[in-house]
Amino acid sequence: MTDSEHCKAPANRPAYGLRETEFYMPAMWPMDLQNAIVDWLAAWRWRRQMRHLLQLEARGLARLGDARDAVRQGAAAPLRDIAARNAARRCDRDRR
Repeated sequence: MTDSEHCKAPANRPAYGLRETEFYMPAMWPMDLQNAIVDWLAAWRWRRQMRHLLQLEARGLARLGDARDAVRQGAAAPLRDIAARNAARRCDRDRR
């Protein structure tokens, strides 16, 4: 029996000895996916905090003063833009 014949999986069993219920799990976690999820969750949380600040100010429980316009812009910003800004900050921080 040659080496190539020895390495072949039998016809009734998939290659690599995996059973039908098992699946291949890579050794390295997909870091880009993880970073994207973290950026989106951070963006969602930040925007929620900006909206909460506006609600508090409307009820008279908070004073935003000069930051009111920045908070309004942050509360109205799309998550895509906030997440992209978070990703850019993370990349700059990782380069240092």
